Amino acid sequence: MTLSGDPLSSEPEVILSRAYSRGVPMTSADGRVWSGTARSYDDSGILEVSASSETGTGRSVTSFRICDARTAFSEYDFRDGGDRRATLFGSFSGPGKFVISESSVPAPANSGLMQVGNVLSLGLPDSLGPVSTLFLTMRLSMAGTAGADVTQTKLWGWDAEEGTWRPAEGGPDALWSFGAILRAPHHESYALFAPPSDDTAPPGQVTELRAETVSWPWPGGVMLRWTRPEDNEGVYVYDIRHSRLPITESDWDGCASHLRGSDGTAESSGLKMPGPGRDYYFAIRAGDVAGNWSEVTYLNTPTKSFMYDDDGDGMCDTWEWENYLDLTTDDSQNDGDGDGLTNGEEFGYDTNPRASDTDGDGYPDSEEVRLGTDPLDPDSYPRPPGDLDCDSAVTLADALIALRLAASENTPPRFCLSDADGDGKVGLADAVFILQKIVVPE
Repeated sequence: MTLSGDPLSSEPEVILSRAYSRGVPMTSADGRVWSGTARSYDDSGILEVSASSETGTGRSVTSFRICDARTAFSEYDFRDGGDRRATLFGSFSGPGKFVISESSVPAPANSGLMQVGNVLSLGLPDSLGPVSTLFLTMRLSMAGTAGADVTQTKLWGWDAEEGTWRPAEGGPDALWSFGAILRAPHHESYALFAPPSDDTAPPGQVTELRAETVSWPWPGGVMLRWTRPEDNEGVYVYDIRHSRLPITESDWDGCASHLRGSDGTAESSGLKMPGPGRDYYFAIRAGDVAGNWSEVTYLNTPTKSFMYDDDGDGMCDTWEWENYLDLTTDDSQNDGDGDGLTNGEEFGYDTNPRASDTDGDGYPDSEEVRLGTDPLDPDSYPRPPGDLDCDSAVTLADALIALRLAASENTPPRFCLSDADGDGKVGLADAVFILQKIVVPE
């Protein structure tokens, strides 16, 4: 184990069990004292390490999964924040528990090569018996490929006895993914390395981006088409994002991502959206083999994903079946839960047609739609007029906020939900309203 590349003078003792937390003291070879906290919750955990001396500070994070081996051929996923980072397939000659861990600690240098992604380690106990073959898939990190030629990525195993990296079998499995067959896992830790690239020029911006609804090959289908931009080394990959709301630069990172390879001048990609019959917005950027990314191209005209609708009432058959509606007749204008929204409107807003208050915040779905709050978010609900700090009460603090906003030209959108006089902004009239409400309460 290392701390940001500094070897430890002794191996720290870490004992983990369910919902267990404890401190882990460590000392690096240069005499610096480090402190860490090890925590485990069910089948995952993290190890955080920070320096406590005056000579420097640092932090590393190691995520791990405790797996239960079976004698039959099994698959084990390693996920970090919901994203599948690695998949291990294998069969074992005996039962037992083992650990898959992934660490962001920088790996020791490897002959001038660049580390791509994190270090993956396998903790296999003797109780599992001899392991003949493991199939390992590691997903590359887009952020970690900048400056490296990812087409030349290779798998290396850490030889702890010799203190060096050794080439391991494996090769590119799919776009931004690396597959390896470990005939016998000789090493406890593995990492991906690639030669550096001197290409720092990003590709040009994607042009002629357009989308259309398509029925093939699945419900929820949308087809994107665009023209490949120019690049000095050629475009290698596209990062496509989708959202139910128009995509902007500020929320790009929070949108769902699809990675697609480049295979021609006129490019296209069929996507399966999570909700059939819904409006979606798209954005795209192009990347080259050195991890340089183009500017983002936005498509802020919504495209409706394909849905099956046998009765032609504008609602997806699957959604009607899940909500016990009639798939053979037009019942889009019915309001079974009496919340003021028709079934067709409930489908459009993705609310529950059998519950008047989908998010359970005490406000009917129709009222939230009318007032602009989110009927799917219990923390988003109508506020009393003048409640500018969103604490469900009108106080002097709100009056002070109103006075500050009255001096500005634009009102942040969330304050408009509590606009007292309905003019779409918070001004001096709202400050007067709030003060009157405090002095003469209802």
